[in-house]
Amino acid sequence: MPLNSASGSGHVDIVKLLLEKGADLTVANNDRWTPLNSASSNGHVDVVKLLLEKGADLTVANNGRWTPLNSASNNGHVDVVKLLLEKGADLTVADNDGWTPLKSASGNGHIKVVKLLLKKGADLTIANNDRWTPLNSTSDRGYIEVVKLLLEKGADLAAASNDGWTPLIKASGNGHIDIVKLLLEKGADLTIANNEGWTPLNSASCSGHIDIVKLLLKKGADLTVANNDGWTPLIWASGNGHIDIVKLHLKKGADLTVADNDRWTPLNSASSNGHIEVVKLLFEKGADLTVANNDGWTPLNSASNGGYIKVVKLLLEKGADFTVANNDKSTPLNSASGHGYIEVVKLLLEKGADLTIANKDGWTPLKSASERGYIEIVKLFLEKGADLTIANNDGWTPLNSASGRGYIEIVKLLLEEGADLTVANKDGWTLLNSASSNGHIEVLKLLLEKGADITVADNDKWTPLNSASYGGYIEVVKLLLEKGADLTVANKDGWTPLNSASSNGHIEVVKLLCEKGADLTVADNDKWTPLNSASYGGYIEIIKLLLEKGADLTVANKDGWTPLNSASSNGHIEIVKLLLERGADLTIANNDGWMPLNSASGRGYIEVVKLFLEKGADLTVATNNGWTPLNSASGSGHVDIVKLLLEKGADLTVANKNGWTPLNSASDRGYIEVVKLLLEKGADLTVANNDGWTPLNSASGRGYIDIVKLLLEKGADLTVTENDGWTPLNSASDRGHIEIVKLLFEKGADLTVANNKGWTPLIRASGNGHVDIVKLLLEKGADLTVANNDGWMPLNSASDGG
Repeated sequence: MPLNSASGSGHVDIVKLLLEKGADLTVANNDRWTPLNSASSNGHVDVVKLLLEKGADLTVANNGRWTPLNSASNNGHVDVVKLLLEKGADLTVADNDGWTPLKSASGNGHIKVVKLLLKKGADLTIANNDRWTPLNSTSDRGYIEVVKLLLEKGADLAAASNDGWTPLIKASGNGHIDIVKLLLEKGADLTIANNEGWTPLNSASCSGHIDIVKLLLKKGADLTVANNDGWTPLIWASGNGHIDIVKLHLKKGADLTVADNDRWTPLNSASSNGHIEVVKLLFEKGADLTVANNDGWTPLNSASNGGYIKVVKLLLEKGADFTVANNDKSTPLNSASGHGYIEVVKLLLEKGADLTIANKDGWTPLKSASERGYIEIVKLFLEKGADLTIANNDGWTPLNSASGRGYIEIVKLLLEEGADLTVANKDGWTLLNSASSNGHIEVLKLLLEKGADITVADNDKWTPLNSASYGGYIEVVKLLLEKGADLTVANKDGWTPLNSASSNGHIEVVKLLCEKGADLTVADNDKWTPLNSASYGGYIEIIKLLLEKGADLTVANKDGWTPLNSASSNGHIEIVKLLLERGADLTIANNDGWMPLNSASGRGYIEVVKLFLEKGADLTVATNNGWTPLNSASGSGHVDIVKLLLEKGADLTVANKNGWTPLNSASDRGYIEVVKLLLEKGADLTVANNDGWTPLNSASGRGYIDIVKLLLEKGADLTVTENDGWTPLNSASDRGHIEIVKLLFEKGADLTVANNKGWTPLIRASGNGHVDIVKLLLEKGADLTVANNDGWMPLNSASDGG
């Protein structure tokens, strides 16, 4: 908007001109920024003056509830703030997050604005929604002059946020030494911790602020206090490599044996993060290198896992035991191998690490390195005599892992060393199947050259050809076919390579298989043919190809779904067109009686529905349960389809076998637009389903207030009960829909009517804890002495319900 843009940019002459031409100074953008808010936010005081002279409202806030005063305060525009205050701006108004002008100015260090707001009476005790006071915000961000001013004005330095952060803790953690000094001089309590147990000392130690740590210790801070996770200041400083702070804590007597809740000691923390100088210092002070955390990680395993060679060397020099494994039975060698740290691996092997030891999943160091593609480590292990026949618990050998991952150089190396290419894992996956299923053509070529058998299938009867076809790896499929792979072999579910490729949309693979003579009539165990699979998935090019090759479009799967029904139920309009052009029969229903028109109507595919109607589809035919296309569309809320079907003469009185009419279905599921349309077309709102539920009762019980209103406006009878005696009022009371209960009362609903078991609205609301409805019913005169057929009164029901 021109006025808003000019105001925000500070073009006062343009603003004058636009106002003279009648521009509306109340118009806001999508975020509800008015011209005044835009000008205030950007500090254009002359524009602000002009807008105020022209009557701009300084109380209007944007979507975030930022007023012009809050915007100007947040950005430090003191002249604008002065002007707005002179014009009566309210300095107590906070935004959606609870930020007042004072809080905004304080948090951004705008000292002049803070002074002005305080002079005008701003309350420095008001906190935002997270309970951050102005002092807490400015301490967090390091604005010393603002902190001084707030303290002079009596700000509470003990006030903490919802998370327990005091000004001292925030200033300490963020390194604001001058603020920390000032807060301590003013009596700030350095023993107070936040909700997670962080004291000022813990915060400063974690962040590496040595001067603050010195100051806090000088003031008597307790270096033994840990946070809720058990991290002491020493552990934090060690884990983050703050050597000077570690030295200081140790000098002050910090206990280096204390571990956190997960048993991480300072040494383990430093080793895990590679802080060599800290590790050296802790050793000098007598740290125990054998202590492991709760997961069994020793300092050596931690350092090996991170690839910290200097730390590993030092730990080994100090006598660390490289045979100790963690709880998952991973040794330092296994940890380093799995992450590719060759120098660490060399060092551990030099020290005599055992390369045959596997972790709890059976992964040896060689298996780990092969799986991750670390060729140099694999070479090293083989030179050292690693056994390449050892498989993990799932039967994966190093060669199988490398084949599945496509690491050709490792595969070559393992084969040169005599690895067995016939070995399969526990699921029956051979090397060839692993490589084929992942499209690793170079590995596949190599394995075939070495004599791998292309006929071997896994335990589920997936051959390499089927696996590659499923994944769409055309080059792999070509190669396997050249080598004589059988394209007729199906897996245990009956999927042939052609069905696998068709169901996943791999057109090039489908073409090739068809050229090689694949039988497109073969269906899987559920009688899905390649054509049906492709129709369901929406793969039109495959469908065209299969039809050209003579695929039968009448064949249905075991549930009776033809290709046309499959395509219709998923809204594949182009496929539907194609199948109809090829003569597909739109009258064939599946085993549950769903025809293509019904499927498309229930799923909301309007273009498919239009096409079927143009082709003469019968809109009166219902499913086995009696659902017509109109009922299906109504019950699913597809108003455009409902309109179309009604225009074409669909009967809105026809109910399904449970007695649900289109109106009842739409009312029960909350589709107001469908309900409106059906009522406009004359739907009978008195018809109940087989259980006696009318549209009004259904909508009342479900809480659809708009539908209830509409039905009542149209004359729905609120006294009608369903077969068990539930009135709309009883249903709404039972489910807790207060607005509907109010509305039914306004329309004269009887609160004394009980259902067949004697449950009144009051008893049901009481039993389900709907206190607002109970209050309303009692106000309306409900009798709390009336009991149901089993003698339960409202009080009894409420007590039973808790």
